[in-house]
Amino acid sequence: MDRSWINKNRTSVEYENGVEEFLKFASSRVSASNGDGRYYCPCVKCLNDKLFSVREIREHVICDGFNKKYTRWIWHDVLKVLWIEAADITKPKNCCIEAGIVSLTRAYVSINQMDIMGLLAAGTVSVPVMKFYNKCLYNVLVSSGRADKYGLMCPLAIQSHGNNEEMGLIRNRIGEGGFDCFLLPFYDKGWELMALCPKSGCIASFCCQGKGKKHKKKFTDMIDTAIETYQVVKGMRSNTLSKPKWVYPKCCNKDAVDPECGLFVMRHMLELIKLDIVNSFEQVLHMDKPYSSDDIADVRRSWAKCFLDDIR
Repeated sequence: MDRSWINKNRTSVEYENGVEEFLKFASSRVSASNGDGRYYCPCVKCLNDKLFSVREIREHVICDGFNKKYTRWIWHDVLKVLWIEAADITKPKNCCIEAGIVSLTRAYVSINQMDIMGLLAAGTVSVPVMKFYNKCLYNVLVSSGRADKYGLMCPLAIQSHGNNEEMGLIRNRIGEGGFDCFLLPFYDKGWELMALCPKSGCIASFCCQGKGKKHKKKFTDMIDTAIETYQVVKGMRSNTLSKPKWVYPKCCNKDAVDPECGLFVMRHMLELIKLDIVNSFEQVLHMDKPYSSDDIADVRRSWAKCFLDDIR
């Protein structure tokens, strides 16, 4: 479709006609993003990140202006675009995780066609997909002004077995930035999430396999030691400071064999950040009802959009 109208005066007939043509384009090529007649708004304020009705989008782009960086016209069908592009990926894509996101140094993650197809078709989350999701979350943190509040960690550094360097990696990461909260996804027969506050010593272990799964003593001792070391270094340890407290919130999302457990972990990480929760984890992680399919679809879209941005 013609896009020259974007640069026209917003009060002109050309601009208004262009807006109408765009709205028809979007609604005819993709179902509403969450099933209730709403789409991602491309105005200069929403930047394709918020859902609104067609009427509201029309008002936004006429009153506030159309995002001129919106040149590829893909975000209203981002999952379909990723599916098409993934079909042509013959070699792994090496994506950069900038310094400060999961460590003080720059990191890289290699994502192949199978990683992408697994996420889109089966809802499976590979370790590279989860690692790259940290970049998506970091973008949310930056946009909300909380980049210095939450610390993220590479899932490869956090395993309950098989990594002799894990305590040092966790301890070093906790001590790097003085974050209030750390979000630590890891894989142990299914994706799990640890959310911990090093200052209070509160640790929530979330498992999608129903009731909170207790970890082996060696693993919990490792995390406890990392937190206690941080508190000693910061001069916080005293006789009045109790041992780190573990909580195991109940999850009612899925059973132990569900391949989508990684998507639920990703959604929980996003929820904690959006609600600005740094230590009262149970109010978010303890669930009386599961996430909806729309909640999970939003996680896929967020990952897809970030990945497409990165490889272009």
